[in-house]
Amino acid sequence: MLIQAILIALTTADPAVVVRHTKVPDPSPFYEKGFGTAVTALGDINGDGTFDIAVGEPSTTVGPFSRGSIWILLLTPDGSPATQQHIRFGAGGFAPTPDRWGHFGAALASVGDLDGDGINELAVGEPRARCDPHGFQSGAVWILFLNAEGSVRDYCRIEDPNAPQGRHLRYQSHHFGQSLAPLGDRDGDGIPDLAVGSTRGVTMLFLRRDGTAARHRTIGLPRRFALAPYSTRLAPAGDHDHDGLVDLAVCSRRAGLILMSIGQDGVPTHHTLAEGPAPGSAFAAVIGGLGDLDHDGVEDLAMGLPQDGAESSRGSVHILFLDAHQSIARREVIPNRYRVTERLDRDVFGSSVAPVGDLDGNGAVDLVVGDPAEDCIWVLFRAHPALGDE
Repeated sequence: MLIQAILIALTTADPAVVVRHTKVPDPSPFYEKGFGTAVTALGDINGDGTFDIAVGEPSTTVGPFSRGSIWILLLTPDGSPATQQHIRFGAGGFAPTPDRWGHFGAALASVGDLDGDGINELAVGEPRARCDPHGFQSGAVWILFLNAEGSVRDYCRIEDPNAPQGRHLRYQSHHFGQSLAPLGDRDGDGIPDLAVGSTRGVTMLFLRRDGTAARHRTIGLPRRFALAPYSTRLAPAGDHDHDGLVDLAVCSRRAGLILMSIGQDGVPTHHTLAEGPAPGSAFAAVIGGLGDLDHDGVEDLAMGLPQDGAESSRGSVHILFLDAHQSIARREVIPNRYRVTERLDRDVFGSSVAPVGDLDGNGAVDLVVGDPAEDCIWVLFRAHPALGDE
């Protein structure tokens, strides 16, 4: 039976207990950069015991063109950055030839430690990258090998392996790299793998230690999930079918939320968690990696709704507690009580979400939430489970 849409009257959801928050503004604010469009946790790359994060701003202007960039923020326990590193074409150790309108930083994922140096590699989506001489915007993904201070030590680019070639196809842009999700070691070679979203579906990249793809497999999505550019997001969702492989949560702005299990034979099975949202609202981000918050043996998820259907929509984040039947048992809602302006002309609070471990040591997983209209991210400190999750 299909679960009712997540976005219904908020009175039916439990309020999440956020004990405090830290606002992290764009380190170098310029108009229309979209800082917070994407966020991901990197683990502790500098060894200080605190999670570090990457933040995407794909509309960063370099010269006359919107090329995009990312920031590596090395966090302190109070959520503020101790140091920060800007990575864009020609800065931060990243020096390939730039694409004019690539939207570098539109999606981010911590892949895992490919080369064994103790620092997780970062996958960065550039879904409008041109990958042939005729201007075909098929998209690309960059694998960045980071130094402990956040600069880039090495990098490689993976272009859409399904991109057709030829001048007559130049308008068929598939936006490969519009969403990303780590898959763990799917093929048993000891190297983490990566899922990449596009308008064609989900492409699983089986990586080598140098970040290149040894092979790939593309899985189609239900048609309602795979049409509009930038509309579909991916996240690792634990192993709900107990087959030893990471499942994916697939979220669409209009189509809803599904769990997708892909067997070793490449055949996907889908389970609907939520149908499309109510009129005037939009899903935007779904994340895994929260762990089992309510201790029922099932990994939980979170979802951002930057447009939550309210007349004065400011966005919200929903923590989804799943049960053994792959259904939403209950959810907590974090409404946006943090924004100070009324710029409601585009997606706002909840455009991206990432877990950052337990920053304050109180036993609860804390969250980073992107608010690109405000050009900032919010670090939200959740209450101890005894206060907020039980």
